[in-house]
Amino acid sequence: KELECIDLGWPARSVAWHPTGMALAVGFHEKVKGGHKAGKGKGKGKKVTASKSDASPHVGSIHVYSVFMPDSNQCVLTKRAQGCRSVAWIGDIKFNHEGNILAAGSHDKHMYAYNVPSQISVSDVQNKGEWEDWNKSLGSKPKFDYNKHSSAVLHFDFSLDGKYWQSNCQASELLFGHADTGQQETSATKLADYNGQLDDNPEHEGQVWG
Repeated sequence: KELECIDLGWPARSVAWHPTGMALAVGFHEKVKGGHKAGKGKGKGKKVTASKSDASPHVGSIHVYSVFMPDSNQCVLTKRAQGCRSVAWIGDIKFNHEGNILAAGSHDKHMYAYNVPSQISVSDVQNKGEWEDWNKSLGSKPKFDYNKHSSAVLHFDFSLDGKYWQSNCQASELLFGHADTGQQETSATKLADYNGQLDDNPEHEGQVWG
């Protein structure tokens, strides 16, 4: 059942849970000349002007919200951090499986990745100061900025062992890279186990896509 609802202040395009369940990352719609592009359906393509009170830019940005549940019937969502240099909407957003990398695939053809704290405790969720590192990370230079796609990034995944990522785009490209550096991996041989792994061989543990 629904426990909590908050006004994000701008159209959201993607969302991801931190592995601990104590944080939510939201990727926003792009902002175009003081407004935003309407979605599908009625009014498609119509420019909607942002109000003057909207002092916080959401230009393809990422916001992170803490999730505090004092009991099973209560949930408190609090905005803790924001950032990202994207100039178009965030089509996909994900944490890696360890929770120490947050990445976003943008319609500006880039994939942006940021270092984030991997450990969140119940006490941290309620302490504003414990989220300062998140704000600093999202507001600074990305861990990596991958820009090899020739069209808008649609989806991406991390491998369970945290070594690689794969991403696709509107140009039907499927590309691969190293999660620690963002460097593209062009060797099909290195990723053969990941792309063809269907058995339960313990030697291949983690060599699958999440």
